[in-house]
Amino acid sequence: MRGLRTALYIGAIAALTAGCSVSVEEGETVEEAADAGESGEAGDSLAAQLEQGIVDDYASRDMEVVDVTFAPEADGITYSGTAVVVEPNSGEEIEVACLAEPSEDGQYSFNCEQ
Repeated sequence: MRGLRTALYIGAIAALTAGCSVSVEEGETVEEAADAGESGEAGDSLAAQLEQGIVDDYASRDMEVVDVTFAPEADGITYSGTAVVVEPNSGEEIEVACLAEPSEDGQYSFNCEQ
């Protein structure tokens, strides 16, 4: 039984540390993002849209994000931050580091890792 518990825990940690991505187009209004299937409220900044994207992505994998923050780097283009995700089997809160960068077409993708 201990081996099964360990395997489940390792599987859950792998899900937490696996990269995740969402595309948010720079300059896109929240209404346009909502029409494209993204969430948000009017006036949200890109950082807030990225934060919501992280929450939505983890929620789609049945994981709860209890805290997330994003801010632009010094270059004003790259965004970085952290998210605190609840490990579903143990209930342990685990902090992951997240980085969002635009692609050549102007859409942002983020990656979160422990």
